[in-house]
Amino acid sequence: MALRMRIELARLQEKHRLSFSAVELALADPVPYPVIVSGFASTADIDLQRTKFRPHALWWHSLPPLYLAHDETTPVGTVDNLEYDQRGRLSVTATVTHDAAKRCNGFSVGARVLEYEIRNADSADYYAVVTRAECMEVSLSSRPANPKALVTLRYAKPAASTFHDLMIARVQTLTKIVDHMQQEIRRQQ
Repeated sequence: MALRMRIELARLQEKHRLSFSAVELALADPVPYPVIVSGFASTADIDLQRTKFRPHALWWHSLPPLYLAHDETTPVGTVDNLEYDQRGRLSVTATVTHDAAKRCNGFSVGARVLEYEIRNADSADYYAVVTRAECMEVSLSSRPANPKALVTLRYAKPAASTFHDLMIARVQTLTKIVDHMQQEIRRQQ
């Protein structure tokens, strides 16, 4: 479905002789610690690819992974919260640990488009409205397709929270070790 939508949009772009280019957002200053970022992963605005998501069009089974510029080979942190606000904008809060990703001021969603409509096809003001899609990932980007999908808040992850995460990881490791030891004892009996 997404491929068909992209092909239709490419034909309309050629028909109306339009070209689009993303704007590079200024990068935040580098920091040596994890940061928590919040903002909008998606809004109901038409983006630079002539696509917009209808409010509440995106759904997800569980919180999606967090990437840098849709590069699935490198997770850059975790999406901690994803929900719609009262205006139908997809609000996101994420913990970011990757140095380059911590500096990005834009968001982007990777979605599996299930339903869409082309609007104003006979006009240079054409666009696609995604009416239903599955959110597969959220990315941080310095060049978001949607210029309104921005990081609006950034702060250092509290040390107590980092300590808590480390302690949880250590308890999980100890639990695995104890489980393994119990299995060994059972096997030897």
